[in-house]
Amino acid sequence: MDFQKLAQELKKMQNTLSKKQKEFEEKVFDFDYKGYVLVKIKGDLNIEAIEIKTEIVDPEDKETLQDILRAAINEAISITCKERDAIMNATIPKGTGLF
Repeated sequence: MDFQKLAQELKKMQNTLSKKQKEFEEKVFDFDYKGYVLVKIKGDLNIEAIEIKTEIVDPEDKETLQDILRAAINEAISITCKERDAIMNATIPKGTGLF
């Protein structure tokens, strides 16, 4: 087994993974939650913007709005994490035992 070649391959894989991770962290994803709320979230899970449809804003029922916002943000985070995991798993060769 050529350990120098293996080390080079691992370094190359590490560089590729780091590049993909950085690109992903900068990417902005738009998630429309049931047509009520649009959440713009970056791959690093920072919320860029939240847009709320005016018809769901009821000053006498802030709990519903809070529930919708919480659900929208949680869904955006969950989907973003799943997409990140898929990209990272596709970058790592199968059978390496790294993930």
